[in-house]
Amino acid sequence: MLLQERLHDIAGRFPDKLALGFAHESLTFAELDQRSRALAARWRDWGVRPGDRVGLLAEPCAAIVVAFWAALYADAIAVHLNEHLGPDALRHIVEDCEPAIVVASRRYATQKLAQRGPGTPGGRILVIEDEPEMFARSEGQASAAATAAETDIAAIVYTSGSTGTPKGVCLSHRNLNTTVQAVATHMP
Repeated sequence: MLLQERLHDIAGRFPDKLALGFAHESLTFAELDQRSRALAARWRDWGVRPGDRVGLLAEPCAAIVVAFWAALYADAIAVHLNEHLGPDALRHIVEDCEPAIVVASRRYATQKLAQRGPGTPGGRILVIEDEPEMFARSEGQASAAATAAETDIAAIVYTSGSTGTPKGVCLSHRNLNTTVQAVATHMP
């Protein structure tokens, strides 16, 4: 099972249950699923293709969670960009993963991504505060059917680089699903 299929299943069974709660916004499972699918469809229209990377660089908020799931619904790969890294380490990660889109809060887009330098790969930068309606939309075309397999990469998490250059750890849908199942089994 793909991660986004798991979310869609949960949204179907518990549509009105709280999925996310932040200081100024909360989303039910149905809202999270619908917004993620709508955003994925928009990204596909922009040319995001299966296997493309989507960088995520923001404070915890509903929009960044929607962006994570949208990446999966687009059959892309979600890449967490660690906000605690310095500009050189972050530049290395962006050059290494070459994201088609980077979703960032204004703070990090200004502080971290503006220092990328000319010619640095990294695709389109989508600033959350500049496009709030994009992350809040739930209507529109549904995301196309998934083409990914359980063994395909769902996310890349980079190491801190404490002993050298940050390295990307590729996590498959199966790997993350197994982790979710293990945690769910052992949590009270």
